[in-house]
Amino acid sequence: MIIKVQKNDLFYTWLSWLSPIIPLTEIERKVLAAYITLHYLHKDRYSKEVLNELLMSEDTKKIVAKKLKINHSILNKVLKKFEESKVMSKEGLNPSLTNYPRNNKFKIDVEFEVI
Repeated sequence: MIIKVQKNDLFYTWLSWLSPIIPLTEIERKVLAAYITLHYLHKDRYSKEVLNELLMSEDTKKIVAKKLKINHSILNKVLKKFEESKVMSKEGLNPSLTNYPRNNKFKIDVEFEVI
């Protein structure tokens, strides 16, 4: 099955499909998708260290909160939860979330095993 998505919806849709594995509230999904999208769009422009510093900056927090139309304190609560669950840290996103396919074809493989 191929699902066509816009760049700005890719990671929100991806996280939606992964909800049985990565359970997130709606706002958490939006925030995480925004951060992964920013990382993905700028990964070739900056070094890993610079990109992570930019992503974790207060300016980026303000931009994400404004874009998502959420209160800054709500964003901080979500980010704190992400830090506690190792989804993010002060150094950046968990590397497992930023291991992008080289061909830019994002896939989710699912197998069903009869037990």
